[in-house]
Amino acid sequence: MQNESWQQAHEKTDNFLKKVIHPIFPNARYSSSFMMGTPEEAPNNFKGILSPESLFKGTDYLYQGTGRFIHYTSLFALKSILESGYLRMSEFGNLIDKNELKYAAAVFSNNPIFKFDEHKLESLKDNLFCLSACKSNNKTKKNSFMWDNYGDKGKGAIIEFEFTKKDPYSYLFGNVQYGNESLIPLKKIKKLAELFFKDNDGFFPNNFIEILLSIQSFHKPKKYNIEDEVRIFMKEEKQQYKEHKHETIYKDINSNHEVKYFNKPVGCN
Repeated sequence: MQNESWQQAHEKTDNFLKKVIHPIFPNARYSSSFMMGTPEEAPNNFKGILSPESLFKGTDYLYQGTGRFIHYTSLFALKSILESGYLRMSEFGNLIDKNELKYAAAVFSNNPIFKFDEHKLESLKDNLFCLSACKSNNKTKKNSFMWDNYGDKGKGAIIEFEFTKKDPYSYLFGNVQYGNESLIPLKKIKKLAELFFKDNDGFFPNNFIEILLSIQSFHKPKKYNIEDEVRIFMKEEKQQYKEHKHETIYKDINSNHEVKYFNKPVGCN
């Protein structure tokens, strides 16, 4: 009987992926899932992490193009890039839009089962890194909004690059989605998740918001849609107030003279 209860919990964990996530992201899979309980009592929740591999396949998030990009930067940042020899992925707390991540996560703020916590989301930004780019063409190279906001008001520079690997391992590579209409996939997941919670007597992931971190990280308000951003994204887990141990993550000074984390991307020239 005890084994049956644990087996049912494993089946529910798999069913959460199939019934809540797969209708919107058909190629999603767990990179890991974890449950805690006792021999006498099976758990009523689990912790899951989605793999970046093929997550966006079959969705509007998937980038499909030539593979050449431009990145706007200040001369201060350009100097660091030239000295190090590589582009840098910034932690989310270092991005210009301070509502990054929270914008999409707010879809789940009105139901306590999702455990929406704005302060927790802010702390999780240390675990998220991205390199923002535009598709390389004459229009994006002459975009006055981008020059003003990301090219130091026209005094900066643009860097053109391409990936040497089509699907860089451990990265998500996709189109940023803009505005309320783009939040429809997350709203559908919300409805499916609420139904799952009800149909499974409260069995539910205890880290729901974190499960969707990667997806939420590709959403921004409509006012930014002029950027037409393609984002290279990476998530690396660490506990709050701990240091990153990943070999490509390091600390440096940003343009505001703050100490921030950066990640060295692999597979772009």
